[in-house]
Amino acid sequence: MAIVLYREDGSDKLSPLCMGSLINQRYVMTTAQCANGDPFKPYRVRLGEHTIDQEEDCNANDEEDCAPPVLDVDVECSLGHQGYDHGTKLNNIGLIRLARAVQFQDHIQPVCLPGTYDLARTQLPNYIVSGWGRNETRQRMKSLRKAIVSSVDETKCRTQYALFGLTLAEDQFCAEAGAGSSGNSCHGDVGAPLGYTAGYYGTQQFVQFGIAAFGTFGCREAPSVYTNVSVHVGWIIGNIRP
Repeated sequence: MAIVLYREDGSDKLSPLCMGSLINQRYVMTTAQCANGDPFKPYRVRLGEHTIDQEEDCNANDEEDCAPPVLDVDVECSLGHQGYDHGTKLNNIGLIRLARAVQFQDHIQPVCLPGTYDLARTQLPNYIVSGWGRNETRQRMKSLRKAIVSSVDETKCRTQYALFGLTLAEDQFCAEAGAGSSGNSCHGDVGAPLGYTAGYYGTQQFVQFGIAAFGTFGCREAPSVYTNVSVHVGWIIGNIRP
């Protein structure tokens, strides 16, 4: 998981407005709206975080059992998909290039992309979504949270969003938390990864299938909408460089 930090003009304060996922040593994948950064550009990326605003992430029952420190890396440049449509959120995917290569550690690892034919066609009943966004009461979560969400029938999702005057784009799909769960992506979760463990070149790896694109302000009024990563693997490969 990555937190994308933005700096307002004339201010030294960095705000965590978006999320993303590390895909190799130099790139973080997020949404086009986060990469474009209107009105502010991505300034820095934080990797390896668990609890925001806490200097050390330690076991509550053992103060000496602490995670390695977070890694802050400046942004060299960012790129939103050239075909991004602000209205429909079509092609809502982007890349952030880090100013230097990061070294992978136990708590800083890249996700796998659904780049094979079989993975591109995979439609799972359940996925894992994670993030630090706001919950149903609009409170920002301090600790990284994960939840299992279920795929939602496309027709059902389109019908629900039509009530808000929104039309889903062709490269989007929906997922929602079950009853009694708080797993829907809420305000502040934009760019967060959705995926699951799947077969990947003979091994079992966490594969990212979706990027949190948007949801309703009520968090649970309709399923959350995700950009389908498999549709854009070619674009990703074509826009990264060493």
